[in-house]
Amino acid sequence: MLYRFGPRIWISGQIFAWGLVATFQAFQKGLGGFLSTRLLLGLCEAGFIPGGLYTLSMYYKKRETSRRFALYFLGQNLATACSGLLAYGM
Repeated sequence: MLYRFGPRIWISGQIFAWGLVATFQAFQKGLGGFLSTRLLLGLCEAGFIPGGLYTLSMYYKKRETSRRFALYFLGQNLATACSGLLAYGM
């Protein structure tokens, strides 16, 4: 789907769908609704990293791509590391 629609439409559609499911998660009741919305969140989120990597590979040369991928995953790991500290502070 990413190749068919292009990263601009595909990634923005994923972000919109993820936000919609996350919003409707507040209105569900019971374990079944919770598990189904978590499954839908995972499905909406699953194509974001491949889409981001594909988008990076479109704009950089082959020599630069591996360095950009490393920075991409480093940023993800730093965000994960700092999110606990931010949550504690809030």
